[in-house]
Amino acid sequence: MKKITLLLMAILSFNFGSAQFTEDFNGTTFPPAGWVIYPGANGLGTAVTWTQQGTAPDLDARCIWEAVTPATAIAEDWIVTPLIPVNAMQNELKFNARDFNAPDYGSTLSIRVSTTSQTNTTTFTEIANYNEAALGANTGPVDFVIDLSAYLNSSVYIAFIHLNNDGDAVAIDDVSVDGAPACAIPNALNLTDFTSTTADVTWTNAGDFEIEYGLFPYALRDPGGTTDVVTAGSSYQLTSLTPGVSYNLFVRQNCGMGLLSDWEEIIVGTSPNASVSFPFSEDLEPDANQALLLNLGVSFFTNTNNWSFGQDDITDGDTTNDRASNGISFFFSNNTFSNADADATLFFGPFTLTTGNQYTFSFDQRNSVVSNATTPNKDIELIAATTNDGATNTVLATFDDMNNITYQVRSGTFSPASSGDYYFGIRDKSTVLTGVTAGNSVFADAITISSTLSVGDFNEVSLNSFFNSRTNSLNVEISQGSIEAVEIYNLLGQQVANQKFNESSINIKMDAVPAGVYIAKVAFEGTTQSVKFIKK
Repeated sequence: MKKITLLLMAILSFNFGSAQFTEDFNGTTFPPAGWVIYPGANGLGTAVTWTQQGTAPDLDARCIWEAVTPATAIAEDWIVTPLIPVNAMQNELKFNARDFNAPDYGSTLSIRVSTTSQTNTTTFTEIANYNEAALGANTGPVDFVIDLSAYLNSSVYIAFIHLNNDGDAVAIDDVSVDGAPACAIPNALNLTDFTSTTADVTWTNAGDFEIEYGLFPYALRDPGGTTDVVTAGSSYQLTSLTPGVSYNLFVRQNCGMGLLSDWEEIIVGTSPNASVSFPFSEDLEPDANQALLLNLGVSFFTNTNNWSFGQDDITDGDTTNDRASNGISFFFSNNTFSNADADATLFFGPFTLTTGNQYTFSFDQRNSVVSNATTPNKDIELIAATTNDGATNTVLATFDDMNNITYQVRSGTFSPASSGDYYFGIRDKSTVLTGVTAGNSVFADAITISSTLSVGDFNEVSLNSFFNSRTNSLNVEISQGSIEAVEIYNLLGQQVANQKFNESSINIKMDAVPAGVYIAKVAFEGTTQSVKFIKK
């Protein structure tokens, strides 16, 4: 517990208190405590001085100002900070300034540093010098950042000297000395691999790092997060994750001596479980904790053109450009009329399939527009594969010259030669046509995969059902395994019941439906079987 408490204190200190020295000149005392002013230092010209001003154009409520009158006067006027430590967390001088005359007076603002004396101007070394143009003459204030790392682990006085010529004026505000990150942030964070329970992340700079992550959407120090460390490395694997969701991952480098870099963030995720119950459906509508398409079991293979994810805008009042067949999400292939035939596959999976069973892969499909002499129609293949790299495709069905702009169900069947994990895919193989000048796209939505048991499995599993008129209930039981779901339809095809189960024997009350003939679709052990019954 003590280590966790100390870590939280360090995080809070770095992220919310990084500015160590600040001065905005808004106080009632001038010069501010610890500051000193030397008017006309080194005996040059007229003895004028820095003053505290009210609002100057484009600066904060108050600032410091140095101006010379008459216009022919020349002055070198100093204002010097208190002694400021310079360390790994406090090594950048920041301020904003502006010149108030056209850049033709030859005035400059010099920044000088001394490690030995605030009062002996000969001990100061110039580290920056800005002319009137650099100071934004008559255009507004300019922000400046000066590296002080040459004075690391020492303390310095910092002098602002206006070398004023011919009645020029300059203002300075918001002086601070704070920290650049003590060491490099994790550079080029990249999700390199993932499974249903793990996610692998790499970066380029090796070292010691702190890790924090949580279920998307997650912010640093939210409840329920996980923390870890990486020692002398440049990679990390998140383990024991939930399938099919995203995570916000934060990484920062531990620079030693209690010093830390800034946090770097990446969103990572997991794929769904390959072992699912059939019938399976995916409506393509991401849940609140799904920020990545891989959470939906989606991947791509592309030679030319590609598939993209889209969502309808249901707030614009215009339904003519809405493309989803249900919900608001869909996939579409890019237009294929420029210079090459399409070869882009949208994969779903993997799914664990059993040899001897037959699987039907189906989805809703439509085109963007009706084809004509200048607009191509679309050609697709439905495929099954053991990999999602286009190398092991088995074509299940081919649909050429599709010209429909209303959704139709497209399907193909597959019987795996051996049990294992497989992908189902939709390949856009549309051909570029001579004379085509306008684009067309194919859309896909509402993915489903159903299964038919092998003969051997049918012999092993038996389904029995009967309707009990006395209790007005449908009773269904199977000889082994579990019933997963039952959908009941009337003869008009209208669904009157849809219930989920995980039992070998169930009953469904039918009091609310009229007498008649009904069809019950029973999903069990990876397949679906229909039974007819009569309610009297």
